[in-house]
Amino acid sequence: MRKVAFFIPGFFLLSCAFSFSGFFPKELRKVEIPVFENKTLRYGLEAYVTDAFMEAVRKDGRLEVAPKGEGALIMEGTITSYSREPFEYDSEGNVKTYKVTIKAEIGFFDKKRGKYYMEKKIYSGWGTYRADGEDEEDGIKRASQDLAGEALRTLFLSSF
Repeated sequence: MRKVAFFIPGFFLLSCAFSFSGFFPKELRKVEIPVFENKTLRYGLEAYVTDAFMEAVRKDGRLEVAPKGEGALIMEGTITSYSREPFEYDSEGNVKTYKVTIKAEIGFFDKKRGKYYMEKKIYSGWGTYRADGEDEEDGIKRASQDLAGEALRTLFLSSF
């Protein structure tokens, strides 16, 4: 009887954990990710953000990056703001770390239905970098990854 008591909860836990990735609609799993529009003064930011989204989609595995014209969804993204500010100071008042914040308006358009699967919304991502030994690009990469993760989490949660 004890073996059955342990088996049943374990089976349900395993089946629930396994099935979460299957809830996203199969017909929408191919997504086009065009280069983000950059409305900030920070040159080149669109490349970091676009690359972060492509990498996040590949790592996650629930979606597939599709070439232009072959996706069911089109991710539309516009970088709306960028900031860099001191984040942490040492005991002498010198900047120890900086914080980079990137905001972007992101939506997922369903080409077949001709409407948004996920309406455009502003997302924010941030990252830090050390003043000694790292540079602003390190913070931009981290903020871009955080931004991509936030938008994709929302997309997958919206499919429930």
